[in-house]
Amino acid sequence: MPRRRGPAQPFVIAIIVIALDVALMAPLLRTLSEDFGITHRWSAWVIALYLAVFSFALPFAESRMRGIDGRRLFSVSLLLLAIGSAVGALAPAWLVLLGGRTLQALGASGVVPALSQGLRHSRRPVLVRVIGGLLSVLLIIAPLLSAFLNGRWGWRWVFVAFLPVILLLHLIARRLPASSFSRHKRLESGSAFFFLGSLLFAMIAVTRMEPLSGLKVMLHPEVLPYWILSVGLIVPLIMVEKRVEHPLFIPKAANRSFVLVQLTAAISGMCLMVFVIIPGWITPLFPDALGIGGIGLAVVAAAVGGVLPLARRIADRWGSRVALSAGLFALSLASFVLGVSRDFTVLAFALLLLGGGIGLTVSAPLHDLLFGRLPLRRVRTGLVVLGMFRAAGGALGLLLITRLIDERNFQAGEALMMVTAVALAGAFLALRLPGGPAGRGRR
Repeated sequence: MPRRRGPAQPFVIAIIVIALDVALMAPLLRTLSEDFGITHRWSAWVIALYLAVFSFALPFAESRMRGIDGRRLFSVSLLLLAIGSAVGALAPAWLVLLGGRTLQALGASGVVPALSQGLRHSRRPVLVRVIGGLLSVLLIIAPLLSAFLNGRWGWRWVFVAFLPVILLLHLIARRLPASSFSRHKRLESGSAFFFLGSLLFAMIAVTRMEPLSGLKVMLHPEVLPYWILSVGLIVPLIMVEKRVEHPLFIPKAANRSFVLVQLTAAISGMCLMVFVIIPGWITPLFPDALGIGGIGLAVVAAAVGGVLPLARRIADRWGSRVALSAGLFALSLASFVLGVSRDFTVLAFALLLLGGGIGLTVSAPLHDLLFGRLPLRRVRTGLVVLGMFRAAGGALGLLLITRLIDERNFQAGEALMMVTAVALAGAFLALRLPGGPAGRGRR
């Protein structure tokens, strides 16, 4: 079992990096809508675009990691993060802010493999545990800090707050051993361009869709061309995948069951984005409670950390499928309660349940589902792809969620009901995944 922790690290660290960014950005959505005069659907792009670019850049960063020194990649990535943060803090227009977020996503995608390799090669387990604990504490502090800075000095100071985090990452990198060149082949990442294009056009289409019923929304002249472009880019993606020896997205015939794992990762990413709307949704319910949006996110983050030991026990005893299914079911139940109740005590319980569901979902060891299904040399690549699908699902899911939010008072009842249904479907799908406890021993 210890040998299998290595391949899982990029997947886990990618989740932590995304969660930390979302925790800082989520309390800003309503403020950004007001300052730039845009709808909540468009303000959500400050997170959705980050997720989309992150999902695209991750395989390229992983490939570069196999051919250059890890500290060099880490330094370049931190520089991109710093430049993106500065651009975001000084952005005079919405598109400039999105440009800064793109640079941040590119930098974060390089941090993941570099930090993963450094932790894997570290011979100081105490340092690894300290770093893990520090990142967990940051997840709880981040939404509180974001809400405080946004309320006191404005949203631009939240981007300034990225700089101390970048400095902390730099100090961590200096404590980790320098990585050597990898003997593994680089990932075949050419199809990732078409993956990003298809995702971006789908995101634009969803954002342009008015909250109406029926197919007429998708067939609207301002929406349909983007859906056509999104679906059309799948064709060249398939063509590129068929020409390479080791395709990135489309598994070979013997590994077709991996498609179900990809779908489940995308669904889980979509459902996890309910975390983003908590600050904007809870603030109108308790307008007299100062910083209630950040407090709500901190409660969820604390519950995530508290449930991790339980998640490991569930996964060890019943397997990844049960852990993932339990997490999605808890997400479904919590979203339903949040959508129908206005009682403070009930909502507090629902937020804790939501955090528990997120913790179970993100900590389910999906690499267990890949052993015996993919060749051992492809497990690490499979985890990178799952990270891409989870981030892409989160980007598209966030826009689907914010599309259903009332622009006047951020009422999110319909959005929460959608997450309830999707998470419940994902819970049943997770139980149908191949592998599990019986499959751990297969090679």
